[in-house]
Amino acid sequence: MKKTIITMIMSLMIAGSACVAALAQDDIAEVKKQIASLESKLAKLEAGSAAAGAPASSLKFSGYLRGRFEMSQAESNTFQSTEVAFQPRWDASDRIHAQANLWFYPTNGFYLESAFMSVDELGIGKGSKMIFGKTRNMSYGIVPTGPNRLLSNYSLYSDSYHHDRVWGIQSLNKLDSGNIDLNVSVINGYTIGSRGAGIALFSANSADAITTNNQATRVLANREEASGLDTNNNKAVSMRISGKVTKNLELGLSGYTARLSNTDAANLLARTAFTATKRRHTMLGGEFRYKEGPWVWQAEYTTADIGGYKSKGGQTVLGYTVDDNDSVYVQYGQIAYKTAPVAAQTATWDKQQIALSWKHNLAKAAWLQLEHEFNREDPPAGTAKVKNDLTLLEYFVGF
Repeated sequence: MKKTIITMIMSLMIAGSACVAALAQDDIAEVKKQIASLESKLAKLEAGSAAAGAPASSLKFSGYLRGRFEMSQAESNTFQSTEVAFQPRWDASDRIHAQANLWFYPTNGFYLESAFMSVDELGIGKGSKMIFGKTRNMSYGIVPTGPNRLLSNYSLYSDSYHHDRVWGIQSLNKLDSGNIDLNVSVINGYTIGSRGAGIALFSANSADAITTNNQATRVLANREEASGLDTNNNKAVSMRISGKVTKNLELGLSGYTARLSNTDAANLLARTAFTATKRRHTMLGGEFRYKEGPWVWQAEYTTADIGGYKSKGGQTVLGYTVDDNDSVYVQYGQIAYKTAPVAAQTATWDKQQIALSWKHNLAKAAWLQLEHEFNREDPPAGTAKVKNDLTLLEYFVGF
């Protein structure tokens, strides 16, 4: 009897264990099913959020430090930290971005280099973009960013025509499946000013000036209005169309037109002794860039008319990448004015410049760059020529 009872109990235990195991397997399978369902719902929610324009990421910071040793024939040689740049960027969504570039100059204080919002895919063609605010003029010439300039210093050509930033709305469009760029900008017009030639960056002679000493010659320049506000109600329009003719060759045409304000006319008179004969400021230019292997060759040309005061300028740069760490460049540029030069106004003198540059990469975002400029001016007869060649050694590190 006892044996029979024990056998029954053992049988019930075995049967119960089998039932428990079966129930456990069912529970595990159900849990796995629920997890899979939750993962599917989460993926759908994330996809919906992205489609609705949910923030792609949070605030990002970048920037750089730049310093130089500069030795000019026109001034005392000097070491200086030229700028410390802070560049916050906020991605409000996958398409909408805000960015500001704030530069601190140890010798000059703060400068708001740019502050803008960009909206991707707002325009014509895939890859189009609309920019609102202050940044470089994307609608004239080869935009002289650091990578595009190749050399560290801005050239005579860039200083004259498209160095300074602009305020407004810029539409960057992609045509022919992205093979053609059509950029159109409606902006505050450039005011008329000058920049120093062959002098140290941010020295006393580098700022806009009407009269100068006998060494610090000037370059007549399109400048941004210091206040950031326009001086008349007529906005400037700038346009550039460019495209690749072959795999390695890109061609572009650029134009700019604006009404010359009373302030602009007064600035022109003060820097050139020329009285404006009309109230238009126009530029028409062409450019090309050719890249093949370690070689890069680019050139630009502009003819300009500021209220009847006419100029033409051009430059060409040839670069060669020796290896991953070293590159060398040679640049030639010139500016010529139709009106006869004025002895006391060096901004009216024709100018030529040859620049040689060697860049040595220390890391991905750190380098040394050595440059020398040969600067030449054509003063009126009887006026002494100046000596203003410049040598600089620059260090740069980004973060």
